[in-house]
Amino acid sequence: MCEDSSLSCAQFRLVLEPFTALKDRLREGMTIISFCYGLLEKMQASTKNVLVMDARKCKSCGQDFQEWVEFCPNCAEPMEGYTRPAGFWIRVGANIIDTLVFIPIMILSRSNMFSLKSTAVLVLISLTWLTYKPFMESFYGATLGKMFCKIKVIDKKGNKLSLLSAYIRFFPFLLFASASLTGQLILFSSPQFQSVTSSIELGDAMQESFMVVISIPVYALILILIDCVFVAFTVRKRALHDMIAESFCVYKEP
Repeated sequence: MCEDSSLSCAQFRLVLEPFTALKDRLREGMTIISFCYGLLEKMQASTKNVLVMDARKCKSCGQDFQEWVEFCPNCAEPMEGYTRPAGFWIRVGANIIDTLVFIPIMILSRSNMFSLKSTAVLVLISLTWLTYKPFMESFYGATLGKMFCKIKVIDKKGNKLSLLSAYIRFFPFLLFASASLTGQLILFSSPQFQSVTSSIELGDAMQESFMVVISIPVYALILILIDCVFVAFTVRKRALHDMIAESFCVYKEP
């Protein structure tokens, strides 16, 4: 059959080529996951060292602890100053609310993709993503989503993060946003993209820069997912970015 329609087969192979390359990238991504799993084990092994700063003493019986506890296991008295950690799902809920806040920005982004096609607008939209979370957590202690869910981000002394610490905490998301922006800038510079008016035409325009626009952020997205999973398995419900920035996500005091 291919001998009778060699041109069609060649075109079919050309269409499949980006997906074959994507499969190779995903295989490399699995290597990254294995590396991060090893990193998780090391982080768990070093947890005791991290918890030295969280040493507690029960004022009722004088018992010392090298871990965060809500009640003294010796006399059952509540531990003074305990701040309840925010778990995985409440933080997911806060992120969903933050996403809803950005709906107008998403509409503007889509309009820019198919109508305005302005690189300046693209950069301005990206700047909102790159500044919203770090600035809100540094100046107000929480994003709008976290405020709604009554949780906040603090440092090891219970204070709001510095702007530098907030950006260190934001690093996995910063990596993803930067990779996405790079891919979109390459797409916007394509002559074929300037005539795009529909999603189908956009898909055709992305063929040339397929791996740049789609696959580069895949690595960053994998790291973000692994980073967030740490919340479910670590002391005080800390994600990897919390450990790096020495931050804690906790419920606000009633």
